[in-house]
Amino acid sequence: IFTKETGETGDFAGAAQRCADKKRRLVFAMNGAKCDKNLKPLGLLIKGLTKYKDFVRPDANVFTSIGQSAVFAVDHNNIVSIIPAKNFKEANDLSNYQLAVQSGTMLINKAFLNRDIIKVAEKQMYNGIGLKQNGDIVLAVTEGKMNLREFALFFEEMNCRDAMLLDAGANCQWYAPGRPKNPGKPGQIIVVTKK
Repeated sequence: IFTKETGETGDFAGAAQRCADKKRRLVFAMNGAKCDKNLKPLGLLIKGLTKYKDFVRPDANVFTSIGQSAVFAVDHNNIVSIIPAKNFKEANDLSNYQLAVQSGTMLINKAFLNRDIIKVAEKQMYNGIGLKQNGDIVLAVTEGKMNLREFALFFEEMNCRDAMLLDAGANCQWYAPGRPKNPGKPGQIIVVTKK
């Protein structure tokens, strides 16, 4: 993950160049989480051995009033998890995780759809992340507008046991080789690379 919080690039072109400098090829990138107007993360952000932003308690309603936020985390054994905020143990987060990003609504938890999202009738663009039973990660960005339930059902159709919303609206951008680089500047960028 690249983030302006660490002084890294806030655009896809810069992320692609940074990967190339490290002899890795960027194969996919998208905005990584909800940020404030200064492109600073709203919730927990851990990268490497540094915690850049503290965990936000689920009752703070910083991200959404629709259910609770969630944390996408990778531990020091490279085991990936999507954890509902109410179940996240923040006391030892830095010793437990090498990467963690907290953002919007938990869409699916242990194969159960979040019933609260049915209340959201408004259609807009979304992006999110899902996790299959076998550990495979699914990154998704809507091309057009849809409601939140439809977006969650996509992850269900992809057999994701857990899934979370990362962001909504115009910030939901993505890039892959051959696609024009969006001029937008997300506060965080999730990057998939290949050697």
